[in-house]
Amino acid sequence: NAAQLSALANEGKNVTIEVAQEITENVSFTQHNGRDIVIDGNGKVMSGTINITARAATNDSGKLLIKDFDFVTTASAHNFIYSVETNYYPNNVTVSGCTFEGPGANSDVVPVTLKSANNFVMENCTATGVHSLIQNTSGWNLTICDCEVTNAGRGMSLGTVQGALIENVKIAASAEKYGIRIDAGYNNNATIKNCEISAFCPVVVRKASVASTLTFEGTNTMTPANTDGL
Repeated sequence: NAAQLSALANEGKNVTIEVAQEITENVSFTQHNGRDIVIDGNGKVMSGTINITARAATNDSGKLLIKDFDFVTTASAHNFIYSVETNYYPNNVTVSGCTFEGPGANSDVVPVTLKSANNFVMENCTATGVHSLIQNTSGWNLTICDCEVTNAGRGMSLGTVQGALIENVKIAASAEKYGIRIDAGYNNNATIKNCEISAFCPVVVRKASVASTLTFEGTNTMTPANTDGL
């Protein structure tokens, strides 16, 4: 259950946790230096929130892997994976092979919400009926690959993350919103590669105050509902 999972993840050692049943409550733990944590959802339903209190330094080698969960909610507003603090960084976090299901594109359901993430990877995930796939504010080295977002209000917001790779991602977002949004407030470089994006504005760069580089590679299909152009 949620209490057992929280307790195991909070132990001061490397740990692999295999979930054996549906989890309906919130899970909370602290990410400390020098620890490898694997949370294997085993395809079970998770309707609560995984709250991560970040206490690992950006140069720490410890890793956190969250994989193979079926995240589901009927709530109009919900966070599935959440780590938002000031002056701390969710570090070396990977979310892999998860599905995320919310009640619709007009909801405020967000699969992953991060602040100042360092070395974050999201891979082989799908999301439907959600606000967006990820809301991130800043940080370093964010990778999202082989993911699909459908029936969403928006695609993803990367914030001012310095170094982003979005590869093999499909986004079907609201005809009134963005597909990928980037805030170019730092010298942050981003690459969009082999993506298929349908939204009012498929890619939006805002708050550009310094020199930044946005690179498109491979074959990208952009379908804008914005009649002013791409």
